[in-house]
Amino acid sequence: MKHPLLLISGITHRLSLPDDGLRLDESGTCRLFYTHDAVSQSECIDVRFVKQPASAFPVGEVLYEGTPWEGILMPYRWLVEKMNDRLAIRVLFDEHDTFHQAMALFDASFTSVEVCLDVKKDDVVVDPFFYPLGILMHIYLVHHRGGMVIHASGVRDGERGYLFTGVSGIGKSTMSRLWQEAGAQVVNDDRLVVMPAGGGFEIHNTPMPYYVDKPKSAPLNAIFLLRQSPVNECRPITGVVSMSRVLANCMQHFHSRDYIDRYLDVVSAVVKSVPVFELGFKPDADVVALIRQMQW
Repeated sequence: MKHPLLLISGITHRLSLPDDGLRLDESGTCRLFYTHDAVSQSECIDVRFVKQPASAFPVGEVLYEGTPWEGILMPYRWLVEKMNDRLAIRVLFDEHDTFHQAMALFDASFTSVEVCLDVKKDDVVVDPFFYPLGILMHIYLVHHRGGMVIHASGVRDGERGYLFTGVSGIGKSTMSRLWQEAGAQVVNDDRLVVMPAGGGFEIHNTPMPYYVDKPKSAPLNAIFLLRQSPVNECRPITGVVSMSRVLANCMQHFHSRDYIDRYLDVVSAVVKSVPVFELGFKPDADVVALIRQMQW
């Protein structure tokens, strides 16, 4: 493939690697997300990977800085930088086998990205969604197309799709397992992309860093905010309460008023499009039956 196409969350990425020392990883965790479906040039995000020493990376005003959670096996830190009308994400690795640094530089319209790689060796195989730059880039590409990325599990149950969100350890993976045992398809048990589609919204998975998955999606029909409980119980929540509690679990970087306003508009549109419930549950199959019999 001269310009391979990668389809993630409904966004087509057209990849190019002009440097002889860079080769595309076609057997890694992204491999099932490659597509041969023809799309027009205007519908593609152009993603160009180049080798470059970090000393040659452009430098901008730091808007936001992040670090991973404690105990991660691959320590790093990352920066969001502003360069005139362009935005960049810089990742600085402490112990990566291949990269010293990596930077994704977006154009002003977020329709193309140049990925600069400061590499440790001459010949490099590149996973186009390598962690964490891949998901950090995707957050911005999704955001500028009216979507959001959220810490959540999601399932497709027949023609319906449900999103379950909450703090780490609350039971998102447990909920996915219960639905899978009941015959539903798990879209993902940790991270979902919510994208506008057909007047409503859909949930999508993304490539994950530690295992291979295939693209999956479902319509979004309801959102459940999880809490552990000795009994299964569900109550609707609305308005600013539903919006703030969903927002708390989104992957976002509030570094400018424009970004905040646009993100709030997206979350507001999502929670207005489907019912939102607080779901207290105990880890057994009864909670699946409870949701299947609900009417809204």
